[in-house]
Amino acid sequence: MMNHKSVSYWLLLATAVSLLGCSKREQPAPGGSTNQPGVSQSAPRTVSQSTAETAQSVTETAKKVVDQATTQAQALIDQTRGFLSEQNYAGAAEGLQKLAGLSLTPEQEVLVAELKVEAGKVGQVMETKLGELKQLVAEKKYQEASAKLTDFASVSLTPQQQELLDRLKAEIKKGLSGQTLEAGKQALGGLLPGN
Repeated sequence: MMNHKSVSYWLLLATAVSLLGCSKREQPAPGGSTNQPGVSQSAPRTVSQSTAETAQSVTETAKKVVDQATTQAQALIDQTRGFLSEQNYAGAAEGLQKLAGLSLTPEQEVLVAELKVEAGKVGQVMETKLGELKQLVAEKKYQEASAKLTDFASVSLTPQQQELLDRLKAEIKKGLSGQTLEAGKQALGGLLPGN
């Protein structure tokens, strides 16, 4: 299977070769001269050389473009790997999304596949931790849930996960406030007027 870089390279090469075939050569008239005055016999050779130089230039440019794309893809792979090691799941997910739209070398495709597996594992861990936190909030175990929030202190989540975490934090804060108020009322017992 040819990737986009290979197709682009071969397309540019075909263009260059077709330019070589487009050079028109004058057939000498009988008697050894061309129909155009002042045109030397070396003119077709000059056009041919010029076309060959153009083809070489196009080939070199195509190679530079492919090399630059390969370098940029590798930099994005390295950046995504860094995001995963920093537990920046949101950055890793974004990097993988960008990589999906690029033409990669076979070696880079293997690296991206490994990154996807690793990101999937990190994503599952975050989903599990969020599920546990959600369960504690549902059971009104706000003290335990509050302690679990430290699991998310140095982690960058996807926007959806961050939204859920923010909502759970608000519920935990509200629940802890309610528990504190209720505990205060019980401590005062019947000392408050109206009780």
